[in-house]
Amino acid sequence: MCEPSWFKNHPRYVLEKMASNYTQPIQEAFFIRLRYESIFASRTCGKLWHRSCYMLRHEKTCEHGTKFKYKEGVHHPRRNIFQMIEDLGITVENELKFYPFQAVFDRHAETQKHGFGVKHIPLSFCVVTNVPGFATPCFEVSQGDSQSLVNKMLDHLFAASEKAFELLKQKYEPLMDQLKPSVCANEQSWKE
Repeated sequence: MCEPSWFKNHPRYVLEKMASNYTQPIQEAFFIRLRYESIFASRTCGKLWHRSCYMLRHEKTCEHGTKFKYKEGVHHPRRNIFQMIEDLGITVENELKFYPFQAVFDRHAETQKHGFGVKHIPLSFCVVTNVPGFATPCFEVSQGDSQSLVNKMLDHLFAASEKAFELLKQKYEPLMDQLKPSVCANEQSWKE
């Protein structure tokens, strides 16, 4: 009888072939063990284990690794905006590729139980940014109205964000002037 090709890689078939090399009493012990015990083969390298947990632990660190074949091929990361601009023949300085401003905040709240739930009541906040004009830390403590405290914090962050946007618009203006002819030429080619 002809066996299918997948059967030759099956752990039981491999064990039977191994057992055929031994003497009769060892062969019987081998097959008795096969009959009453589960055997687990690694999906990466085919190594045999008598417990599934050992096999799973082995598969995590197996050096053979798993080879997956995807229809679309290997993952290719998307190109970022600066790579696309450089394709147009415009060089972008490294200092323009990174966002220069940061905002860090800390807030504290009091917790109060209400029935089965817990309510967080804001007590204070502190915001620090490196945006020019907002470099001094902003610290506020609640005077009983927690909503106005949250509004003050968000207003300060939005104001710093708007100032950062204005500064970046000035910084990127020469680059934008270089891009306008390229963009207009591409729009014309798209319309045609």
